[in-house]
Amino acid sequence: MGADNWGICPECKKTGVKSLENKEKELMKSYGKVPLEKFDEMRLNFQKDGKKILNPDTNLREEYKLGINDDGMFRVSYSANCSICGFSHKYEHSEPTKLK
Repeated sequence: MGADNWGICPECKKTGVKSLENKEKELMKSYGKVPLEKFDEMRLNFQKDGKKILNPDTNLREEYKLGINDDGMFRVSYSANCSICGFSHKYEHSEPTKLK
C-alpha cells in the first residue's frame, strides 16, 4: 500500500514563527515613534504575515509505503520533502515475517 500526502513543513513553520516574533518586536519598538498611518500599515502587514505563518500552505510532500511482499518481507518507507525550504526526512525499515 502506498500513499502521497501534503503537510505543513516544520522547518518553514519554525522559521516563520521566528520571523513573526522579530516583526512583533519591530512593531512594538515603533509604537509612538512613527506616524500613526505608518504604524497602522505596519500593524496590518504584521497581521497578514501572522495569518500566513500560523495557517501555512501545505508544502511538505509526504510519500509512504507499507506492506509485505511475496517473499514475506515486511517493509515500511517514508519520505518528506519541502518544496520551499528544501527540508527533507527519510525513514525505511524492513524485517522478515514469521512464515510457516
